[in-house]
Amino acid sequence: MARWYYDDAYRDMFRHHTKLLRKHELENYTALIGGEAFIVLDAAGKEPMGYVQVIPSHKHNRSFEVGMLIDKKFQKNRNPCEVLVVLFEYMFHKLGFHKAVIEILESNTSLKKTLVAAGFMSEGRLVDESYMDGKYVNELRFAMFDSYYNKHYKQKLAA
Repeated sequence: MARWYYDDAYRDMFRHHTKLLRKHELENYTALIGGEAFIVLDAAGKEPMGYVQVIPSHKHNRSFEVGMLIDKKFQKNRNPCEVLVVLFEYMFHKLGFHKAVIEILESNTSLKKTLVAAGFMSEGRLVDESYMDGKYVNELRFAMFDSYYNKHYKQKLAA
């Protein structure tokens, strides 16, 4: 994970960290975020193509926040969507969660299109949610529910 954390090209993904993490903090990243982080390997299982993090909601509403980073060389294919389908199968059906939440930068129009096409529902605009490069920026919040996943993805995964 450190290879992306210290790379400025992926700085947006780590925008919620208030300070630069040191090596020992990255080694204990799951404890730091209060959730889980999974390294995602390519189809051959040999090369790390990114990671996904899951943070259960503190609201006791069976929801979780998702953070995902896919290395730029793997972003062209459907890799991000496939990663989410596998993750949601685990979160919705193995762990019993009801809702997945993703917050993205408002400026990331390509990711917004991908999320909408994948069936995520817009839950709103978060004004001045992050502070980056000396200015406040907006984020967009999207959600997918287990019922939508079951209707549109469960059968495809079984095939």
